[in-house]
Amino acid sequence: MKLVTIRTATGGRPGVFVGDQVLDLVLAADAIPAARLLPPTWAGILAAEEEGTDLVRRILDRVPGVTLELTERGALASAAEVRLMAPIPRPGLMLSCGTNYRAHLAEFGSPMPKRPGAFIKYSGAVIGPGDAIILPRAYPDLVDYEAEFCFVFGKACHQVSEARALDYVLGYTLTNDVSARNWAMDVGKAQNATEANQAVMSNTLGKSFPTFAPLGPTIVTRDEMPDPHAVKFQSVLNGEVMQNGDTANFIFSIPWLIAEYSKHFQFQAGDVVTTGSPPGVGLARKPPVLLRDGGVIEIRNDQIGSLTNPIVAG
Repeated sequence: MKLVTIRTATGGRPGVFVGDQVLDLVLAADAIPAARLLPPTWAGILAAEEEGTDLVRRILDRVPGVTLELTERGALASAAEVRLMAPIPRPGLMLSCGTNYRAHLAEFGSPMPKRPGAFIKYSGAVIGPGDAIILPRAYPDLVDYEAEFCFVFGKACHQVSEARALDYVLGYTLTNDVSARNWAMDVGKAQNATEANQAVMSNTLGKSFPTFAPLGPTIVTRDEMPDPHAVKFQSVLNGEVMQNGDTANFIFSIPWLIAEYSKHFQFQAGDVVTTGSPPGVGLARKPPVLLRDGGVIEIRNDQIGSLTNPIVAG
């Protein structure tokens, strides 16, 4: 399945792709009575874990028999007619792995980690496809892009084994870890442990401005993307490819990340974990190539789709 949140005048509604069309699971209730049992948001559906997603699959099985009625009721429309929000508009937790591609570490001269780093990305910064990335007034000059492949939990988990880790994954999506680089302090120049800790915290603050977490456009469920370590994706700035990501180049596999992070976090269905950025970010280029007012940044993958956002001055 390809899960989406449909943008409406009153908020978001859960939807799912049916071929090249999108089914509105709320509006489908009159034609498919089972849809009346669904909560009106993905947060509510995913809270029921497998029971919720299994019900969505049963609803999809009914679509071929009522296609005309769904279309007449506006519950089934072409993807081109549907505006989308982030598939999970407000994740309970958005955890980011900051060190997972050797080449990305190399472009900043960073050593190879023995364990994955992590920081929490403010979920209030999440926006969807088509929404504007707003350059903060105080720090507009060094705002960078970072394309990242993400996994989304479909079940609660804590202290799980690497062997069982993928059992808890609902599916996969994309994000842009937008970063105000001049907000970050240089850890390498820290004179003591306190300054080093402040530098790390400042870097996290520079990644959590409003609109700095574009997410989506879809969540592709795990059964349709069975090998998350064979996924290619790109970032494209103003029509020029900047990053070519390949999850085969991970330092830490997704099961390893889940096993490691779940030692500390009790994840819930709908929580999002980003898996690090490949090389090619703007600040590492010579000369640097950063986000500017009037530009457009796209993160794309053939299955997940295109996460495209204009850039505007704050």
